[in-house]
Amino acid sequence: MKKPFIIYLLLFFYINAYSQKKNNIDSLLQVYSVQKEGIAKVETMHLISRWELSNKPEVARKYAEEMITVSKKINYLPGLAKGYDNLGFYYGSKTSLDSAIIYATKAKSLITTHTPELLRNNLLHGDIYWRKKEYDSSFYYLIKNSNLYKNRDSSSTKQNEDFKKWMGGTYNMLGLIYMETGKYTLALKNELKALKLFKEFGETYYTAVICNNIGKIEFLLENYKQALIYYEESEKMFRLSGKNTMLLTTMMNRISILISLKETDKAIKLHIEAIRLAQKFDEKLTEAQLWTNIGVSYFDLKKDKESINSYLRALKLYKNLKIEEVVLYHNLGNYYTRKKNSDSAFYYYNKTIKVAEAQNNLSILSKVYVSRHDLYKEKGEYKKALEDYEVYTKLKDSLFNKEKSEQIEELRATYDTERKEQKIQNQKKEIDLLNIKEKVNGMQLLLLTFGLLIALIGIYAIYQRNIHHSLAREKAEIDLEYKNKELTTHALHLAKKNEILSDIKEKAEIFKADATYDAGYQTLIQTINFDIQDDNNWKNFSNYFEAVHKNFNTKAKQQFPNITSNDLRLMALIKMNLSSKEIANILNISGDGIKKARQRLRKKMELKPTDSLEAVIIAI
Repeated sequence: MKKPFIIYLLLFFYINAYSQKKNNIDSLLQVYSVQKEGIAKVETMHLISRWELSNKPEVARKYAEEMITVSKKINYLPGLAKGYDNLGFYYGSKTSLDSAIIYATKAKSLITTHTPELLRNNLLHGDIYWRKKEYDSSFYYLIKNSNLYKNRDSSSTKQNEDFKKWMGGTYNMLGLIYMETGKYTLALKNELKALKLFKEFGETYYTAVICNNIGKIEFLLENYKQALIYYEESEKMFRLSGKNTMLLTTMMNRISILISLKETDKAIKLHIEAIRLAQKFDEKLTEAQLWTNIGVSYFDLKKDKESINSYLRALKLYKNLKIEEVVLYHNLGNYYTRKKNSDSAFYYYNKTIKVAEAQNNLSILSKVYVSRHDLYKEKGEYKKALEDYEVYTKLKDSLFNKEKSEQIEELRATYDTERKEQKIQNQKKEIDLLNIKEKVNGMQLLLLTFGLLIALIGIYAIYQRNIHHSLAREKAEIDLEYKNKELTTHALHLAKKNEILSDIKEKAEIFKADATYDAGYQTLIQTINFDIQDDNNWKNFSNYFEAVHKNFNTKAKQQFPNITSNDLRLMALIKMNLSSKEIANILNISGDGIKKARQRLRKKMELKPTDSLEAVIIAI
């Protein structure tokens, strides 16, 4: 596993803050060499250890261990906590997660105040548990940071700035987790918070990193033009910072957008520039990916010679790197299919299936079985073609169920996150309340007995009222969650039903085209059309939707007077965060039809190119 990006994100801010005061690490080492054993020397070792974590990890570990030894000797608890914390970061960067959590926990036990050190330690815990795939524990520490930040002493300029530094890392960490688990709306929300904090410090490199993350999320949400804006901004900043690997990554992401927008010529020009940079920086893997992608662009333009040359260059690089790349194999199969070289096409399709099964890559498997099915059908091997089509159907159902499970899980995660934040806030209030009671008990009882009695009665009344409100709020949240699940289930069943009916209709149309078809096929097609377009289906959905999102239609019409009833249907489905394919199935229109409908809706809502349609609708 590669060293996680978050570790370097954490290190940057401390190093950056220090670099404004010292010219380089040599200055620190010179100070360290003449200092006597004491608190000042411990703090100097701390700065050196932090600096070297991203440069010379073993040197960083040595200074962290010396910090611990000296801090114990002089009984300097803050230094001891920082020493353990640095060791936690060291073992985290080495992916020695068990050791990392031991030292992170030791450090946490010595941090007694709500200082930036506590945020940094919580973030370290969050990163460790994330990589251990223990997401609940990771969220617990990251949400604690969110609450610490909300209750910080914003009047203290120094503390306020330090808190913001580590909260940028916290929001980015949450964004990465949500993106990795397919919860794109939540990922976007947190990455935008991180971007705001990074921009406040005028920090170019990590602002570029976050812009790149947001571009990827917008791409996954199919907001291609918004994604392109963030990628272009990210690319400009990476060029200024000289971070070559990240620059290439962003260029590849921008290429994907251009291809999705059918701007193939621009994509090819950017490909060529990126390939030259990859060769210059000796980035072999990136170069292989770029040759694969440009091969696809040439293939789409029917420039077969350029396409196969690109594929073969990619294949050579992958072989040298000892990497089995299923996308390239599938592309080669498609190329040889078009060139009527069925033996080579079958070879690469079979190779794709073998590798994709080993990687459990359902998406590629689904595509390659369709490709091989078409080839078998073209050669007249109908039995094998049918077998491949049946496998494809099962894979498509598996992908559908997986996507639905992830969407339902995102709804649950949103609900659970909010509940956890509220729980931590309530715990803090209870602790504050206990502290107040303790202070009151320490007052002079003989002089304040009457006042104390009144205060306790008031506190008890407030406490009882809070309990009542909390129970009522919890019941309302549970009811809303149940209705949300009902709504999601109904929508997904509706989409699945229409998709299945459309498949049956398509097959019926094929049978109907046969010269010997039974006239009953026309009746079957008419019945399917009636069921797909049945208004009762939409009426039932609308009832579920209105129960969850009160007065949505009324508010939408007030805010955007030009929208129609069909626009409201589309807005309701977008608010549920359904994919374009699912919306198309429910509304019984094509994928291109959905894109046109979204464009018309944006025009009626008078949105700017930089405005996110989903964000505006969700906010209603």
